[in-house]
Amino acid sequence: MNVRTLTRLTNAGLVAGIGMGAGHLLMPARATASLLSRVAFAAGMVGTGALVGWRERRGRELDGEEDVAGSQPVWIVAGGVVMLGLAWGAYRVAHG
Repeated sequence: MNVRTLTRLTNAGLVAGIGMGAGHLLMPARATASLLSRVAFAAGMVGTGALVGWRERRGRELDGEEDVAGSQPVWIVAGGVVMLGLAWGAYRVAHG
């Protein structure tokens, strides 16, 4: 297994584990959820997405791709934004 495949596999587990764990522990979508619960969930998702973005770019670099498009901060911010969208989409699919 090469670096990119391993990175993508572990990133998928990280996203699923943190997303489902935080979503079910904090329950930010329920009507009685506190602002702290919602902010903690959003911060956890953005942080996880940032980590995934960093890991993906770093995995590409380690795999020998010298011309990775975009700087590290761009990958980190994009990972956070994509993770928020993914969390919203996963909630819509699973809970209607």
